[in-house]
Amino acid sequence: MRLNKSSIINFIYLSQIMGYPIIAGIGSILDINSSPISIVNRASVLILSLISILFFFKKSNNNLILKVGTAFWIIYLLRLAIHFTFYPYDIKHETSFYLIWGIGGCFIPFLSLSLGFNSINPKKIFLYFIFLAFTAFLVVFPDLNSIVMSKVTGHIYSTGRLSLERLNSISVGNLGNIISLPSYWALLNPAFISKFNFNKFFLKSVLFINLIFGLVLIIGSASRGPISGFIITILLLELMHQKLNSYSFLKKIGILFSLIFIIIIRFSNSFQIWNLLRIFSNALNMGDYSSQGRISIYLEGINNFKLNPFFGKGIDVNHNIIVESFTTGGLFLGIIMILLIIISFRKSILIIKNRDNFAWIGVLFFPLFIQSMVSGAIYLYVELWATIGALASIQNYSINTKLYYKAKSNNDS
Repeated sequence: MRLNKSSIINFIYLSQIMGYPIIAGIGSILDINSSPISIVNRASVLILSLISILFFFKKSNNNLILKVGTAFWIIYLLRLAIHFTFYPYDIKHETSFYLIWGIGGCFIPFLSLSLGFNSINPKKIFLYFIFLAFTAFLVVFPDLNSIVMSKVTGHIYSTGRLSLERLNSISVGNLGNIISLPSYWALLNPAFISKFNFNKFFLKSVLFINLIFGLVLIIGSASRGPISGFIITILLLELMHQKLNSYSFLKKIGILFSLIFIIIIRFSNSFQIWNLLRIFSNALNMGDYSSQGRISIYLEGINNFKLNPFFGKGIDVNHNIIVESFTTGGLFLGIIMILLIIISFRKSILIIKNRDNFAWIGVLFFPLFIQSMVSGAIYLYVELWATIGALASIQNYSINTKLYYKAKSNNDS
């Protein structure tokens, strides 16, 4: 591929959302340490992001998501710097860990995508995406298992949740949503598929296979974040297509879960099936031990915010991007995060309802955001920050007007 503006942005976004799972899968298949490959990939993304910011793209004057997101990161990083300076004993990792992941893994790629994502060919990146998603499943699935070794006791036991050595169950379910939901959206919109100069039957077949593959990973992960993200996104898509109460909706969902159940039965013995159902039930049960532990973390974060509502506590991982924003940087940082989520949510709704060529990016925002509400940390939400950056760049001049989308829709019809 010729190195140009479009190919650089394609590489940055696709690496951010699917690079690590693919590298982890390849490392597991070849039985090698995937860390050096991952470091090279992360470094490549960072270098190309800096190049795109410095040399390729002009600054946008009407990009609200870019402005709000940049303001958030500047304040967040300043707050971390204060914490590193005055409370160096109160951090779990080396200072470089937070800076490498926060700046290099999230902020710089976010800036790059915010400025340049709308310069790429929407059909080309979607084709890259669906075939890369297909590849991701092929390299991850063969070594997925529910057998893990306890880091504390050294004993081997079964969790009932699919994972790799370097890809936990939550990441597996997250990959399932990334693979399946854009494919589901494309299958809902035959007009979008018809724009491709490609064999339509083959393209639909790959999309359907990706949908099934993604469901396998989501259900196999038995993680509440990916499961909730999938269900809520499907409901939102159906609502926007005004088919929620129709027979076709029930038929589609029935077919999907019938297929996934057949796949589970085909590749699992009876014990594994019941174990999976038990874990799946626990994932949705807010009264189980795991849920109670997570809720206690949220409450602890809220209490820490109350102790210093204006400046926050500093570094405090609460497994909820909104709670963590308030706890880390106080009231001002929390409000900026809420504003960023609102305008990103609104942008996603607009481009999906108007069937924009980049609407699948808006589809991805929902499960990634929902996942950020139940697990992870601000400086580790690589996929979410990349997707918010892409959203910022998509028709950035129309974020405050629905008239553009209405006119565009009328012209297309």
